Amino acid sequence: PPTKANFTRNILLLSVFQHFSSVARSDPNPWKQWTCDELTPNLCDLQVETGTLVLRSIPVKYWRYTRQSEDSFNNESTITIPIIAVHGGPSWPHNYMLPLKQLACRGTEVIFYDQAGCGESVPEERGGAPVSPSDHPHLLDTSYYSEEELPALIDHWGL
Repeated sequence: PPTKANFTRNILLLSVFQHFSSVARSDPNPWKQWTCDELTPNLCDLQVETGTLVLRSIPVKYWRYTRQSEDSFNNESTITIPIIAVHGGPSWPHNYMLPLKQLACRGTEVIFYDQAGCGESVPEERGGAPVSPSDHPHLLDTSYYSEEELPALIDHWGL
């Protein structure tokens, strides 16, 4: 029998297909690589708060997604604590996980961040260039991410 979850999934897939088709028809370069935002349109109006926390001289950038209005999606989540999306690495930014922001439509805050040295979390003086391990050897130590960076962010967010 049809379920609400199957219905929602089918609507999302149809929406993505329609959006993808319209982008492909209107784009002079249909073979370009699309972003997650182009391929997965929002299911509701989302509000995003961006910010930065500097750790060991590296700005760690984050994005906090919430539902813009209470009536923009009528299915409440049973998850009452924020979801923090921790991306893979090294050097992978959070972008490939952006479809998870749709969980915010159900009332759950979804937080993404680029780990130090990845994506948009690089010192400004480097102008987006990769961070050198010789300048920041702690970035090669996985315990830095779990024991220092993530706890500092959670504290900064007041969670």
